[in-house]
Amino acid sequence: MDLEFQRVLLKVQESLTGDEVQDLVFLCSDLLSLKDLSTVSSAGQLFSLLEKRNQLSCEDPSLLLELLRIMKRNSLIRNLTSDDYKQTNGTTYSQQISPYRQLLYELSESICEQDLKNIKFLLLKTLSRKKLEKDTTLLQLFLDMEKEDLLGEHNLDVLQKIIADINPSLEKRIIQYKTERYERERGFCLIINNYDFSACTLGNREGTDIDKGYSDAHVPTVGLSAVDRGQHGHPDWSAAMQPHTQQTVMHCVLSYSSLSVGSDHTGQPSLPTRINPVASSPRGIDLLSILTQVNSDVSKKTDKSGLRKQMPQPEFTLTKRVVFPPPKTHRPLP
Repeated sequence: MDLEFQRVLLKVQESLTGDEVQDLVFLCSDLLSLKDLSTVSSAGQLFSLLEKRNQLSCEDPSLLLELLRIMKRNSLIRNLTSDDYKQTNGTTYSQQISPYRQLLYELSESICEQDLKNIKFLLLKTLSRKKLEKDTTLLQLFLDMEKEDLLGEHNLDVLQKIIADINPSLEKRIIQYKTERYERERGFCLIINNYDFSACTLGNREGTDIDKGYSDAHVPTVGLSAVDRGQHGHPDWSAAMQPHTQQTVMHCVLSYSSLSVGSDHTGQPSLPTRINPVASSPRGIDLLSILTQVNSDVSKKTDKSGLRKQMPQPEFTLTKRVVFPPPKTHRPLP
């Protein structure tokens, strides 16, 4: 079965152009680190990275089929010889590429060469000239705008203004996306991810990115959007909470406690792993019960020596029973 799957991947790889490989890289930019993706020059390299991250396998080829569907390579999907892969095509496979990433890809496919030149001209005072070179594609430009915090899933205003000037008909697609997103989302989970503790006696919080990975994967299963505000060490969180205050349902602070008794963080997940199977269950378990169980579990964990424990400090201000039914459109996690 593994050999058959590798033959399928090889067939796909040989059928894609260089530009299509870069399209794949862009579509997978939320699934893999930009550092890893910067080394990709072929579809085979990308598939190998996805296999190493357990995001693509012979048991679950849905990501491959989704990518080909987004790129409108339907004939290639039909030509895949194995019935095992054909049967996952259609409504049976799950969405792993975000609607936001698909929107940007769709826009890039509708922008002509002259439109791209005009977009670069409008960004002359915003991005460096090096990022606006002649051979820079629109997808590369989108990634550069994301790095400069000019573009994001909840930050489309700059792009919308540019598109409105260049191609007003495409602006309607952005407005449509915003409307659908508003209807789809229940709110935000604000993630504060603190790693650097060089200013105090505690060591850096090793393993914090592992916790963030679990948060990013599991928070959407209850219909919330994970918003990462990065490192924030000040006790006043108000700056980090903007501009999402009104729609923030949950705050997830990945940090040391002020009363921490040990500097060794094992990277063991707490709330993110439990919120998926429990909060999304049909039993209707409420959030307070989940958090109580999470704190109980965390209090039993120790470091590798078995001597130091994590000491949770629960503080709840919930005034109502909060239950998150699983979103009907979200991909179920294993």
